[in-house]
Amino acid sequence: IRRALTAVEIKDQVASGIKIGLSATNEPLIARSDGVPIKIVASYVGNVPQKIFVKADGPIKTASDLDGKKIGVSALNSAISRTVAYVSSRFGIRPEFVPLGNTANLVTALKDGRADAFISSDPAALRLVESGELRILVYVSDVVPRPHSSFVIWATDDLIQKNPDLVKRFIKATLETVNYLQENPAYAIDLYVKRINASRDLADKAISQLDWAPRMSGVELSTAVKNSWEYARDSGSIPASITPVKVEDAVDSRFLSVS
Repeated sequence: IRRALTAVEIKDQVASGIKIGLSATNEPLIARSDGVPIKIVASYVGNVPQKIFVKADGPIKTASDLDGKKIGVSALNSAISRTVAYVSSRFGIRPEFVPLGNTANLVTALKDGRADAFISSDPAALRLVESGELRILVYVSDVVPRPHSSFVIWATDDLIQKNPDLVKRFIKATLETVNYLQENPAYAIDLYVKRINASRDLADKAISQLDWAPRMSGVELSTAVKNSWEYARDSGSIPASITPVKVEDAVDSRFLSVS
């Protein structure tokens, strides 16, 4: 199991001769804006895992209650702080963001009053929800445009043109793998435990939060990629220096019929 490639890594790997791979949705779009001749050909998981947590018995009952309050984040000017800034703008509120580091620090700050809420994608926080200490106030996945694509399969333009059958087989194998993991969560949990070195309890909670989508249609793919790109742009996750990309030209959905 390997993490998804960044735009810079995609550019380097394409230059080295690699013509197909996996990444977070916006990375191949950023790479394409930098002249890398690739397109997105499929998407297999669509969900935003971040959530805003509050005390289960605290005074914060709705997102509007966070106006003027303190929200703990891992670090300022990070992807997750930009995410909560986007969520805040959608709710029309202006909270203060407090950099607190890891999940343990976020939870401690919430308990001792240094924060009124915190945002995290760490499954460990879910255990505190189950124990009754925390409550999920906002699912970020409910706020971003949907359908939303988080991870994609990309291929180079020349591979798509010269060997479309290979692209089809790669997509089919990947989507079948995703479908297998969806239907066999125990196996997915085993992989998570080995990769992250986590407890089975934590792995179970992490896997249960995934929104598997191995059968996305071509129309959904284009819309999901566009939504993901616009969300990242609006949240500030994509630097202003990045050349705008026409998503319609960066997606080739013809291969999804194989799924």
